Amino acid sequence: KPVLVYVGGSEKEGFNNKDHAYFAGEGIKKQIVVVNDLRKELTAEVDWQLLDISGNAIQNGSVQSKVAPGKVGFSPIEIKAPAVSAKTEYKLVLTVKEISDKDLGKWNFELEVFPKNKFVLKGKVALFDINGETAKALESIGVSFEKINPDSDLKTYDLIIIGAGPAGMTAGIYAGRLNLKTLLIAKNFGGQMAKKAVMIENYPGVGAIYGTELVSLMEKQLKSRKIKIETDEVLKIKKQGEIFSTEIKNKNVFNSKAIIVATGLVSRLLNVPGEKEFLGRGVSYCSLCDGPVFQGKIAKKIYILEYGQKSKAFGANLEIAKKAENIEIITNAEVKEIKGKKFVDSLIYEDKKNKEIKNLAVEGVFVEIGYQPETSFIEDMVDLNDKGAALVDFESCQTKTAGLFVAGDLNAGKFKQIVIACGEGAKTTLYAFEYIQHLKI
Repeated sequence: KPVLVYVGGSEKEGFNNKDHAYFAGEGIKKQIVVVNDLRKELTAEVDWQLLDISGNAIQNGSVQSKVAPGKVGFSPIEIKAPAVSAKTEYKLVLTVKEISDKDLGKWNFELEVFPKNKFVLKGKVALFDINGETAKALESIGVSFEKINPDSDLKTYDLIIIGAGPAGMTAGIYAGRLNLKTLLIAKNFGGQMAKKAVMIENYPGVGAIYGTELVSLMEKQLKSRKIKIETDEVLKIKKQGEIFSTEIKNKNVFNSKAIIVATGLVSRLLNVPGEKEFLGRGVSYCSLCDGPVFQGKIAKKIYILEYGQKSKAFGANLEIAKKAENIEIITNAEVKEIKGKKFVDSLIYEDKKNKEIKNLAVEGVFVEIGYQPETSFIEDMVDLNDKGAALVDFESCQTKTAGLFVAGDLNAGKFKQIVIACGEGAKTTLYAFEYIQHLKI
């Protein structure tokens, strides 16, 4: 937890081991010190108990401490220890309850007090310290401590990968092989591949394969690597000094030395009346996801509406559509409205040639008018082109922010292909590894 609590001397006195060696014969006035390394105000409640060596409770109490971000709070306690030999061992047990944020919950650790000035902390206490401000705060009150290499419980990584499409999963596979301490954050696996029930026929080595099958193979290989996976959405990325902090929707914040963003593209909207109202009730952007809504129904007629004068579909796909008896391609069509009651029952469009308004009786509208980048969480850290895609160095895919890489469809590369995304996922990880190796932290 990103809060360190210990028992120390007064604010002026600082940390004095002699006072902590044992409690014997006299009352001792102490401070419970709460160091807040969160980025918001913390209200902590600390319950304390003084136990003898047999575990019997001798004294107890409770204090509350409200501490500003990056500051140290002092709460005085007075321990009236029994008059016993200085050689007797006592144990001070603290239970910390973070009461201003339910997400942090409750956790325990023990401070054990022994003779001969030996002061022992039992259990793990993680100090989440990005800028060294917490370390400075501790040193200012006379606390000395040893900086350790954080273990897996601490939210610090060599590399964070955002997105689990072809680029993100490939990056994760490579990061595992390079033994980088890696966290992959994604809402789901597969990206656009997982949303299309199409046959992929140009991915090397596998012949023809459905997108969902390829996703499954990549996911299996990814999960065989020693990387941590967090299923969530990234809200914000910041860089302070040489360290990035990544905040996700559940309010957790993770540190890393480098970041690869591979979130791909999101569906472009029609922005017409009825589109949002009937989403999930006939309007869909994913035929594979929402296909079950139409389970048991056979389409007698399928209309493909094209805004331009001709279809932009690849030749092979276009030939298949033209040969199908129940498919009609309508060009120069501008969608005006989607109508219905409980579910979609019609679509209104304008024939751009003669300006005539036409009505199609349909039960489903699948919107496939392209995709757009989602860069809101990094837009102040990257340059964008006129389409909102991230501009990157051609060779490394690094953005204008050192250590921040963008791989796959999210960057400004012209061609959006699975095999290209995979290549960029591999390449950016190799360059991120090289970047991390040269950091002086």
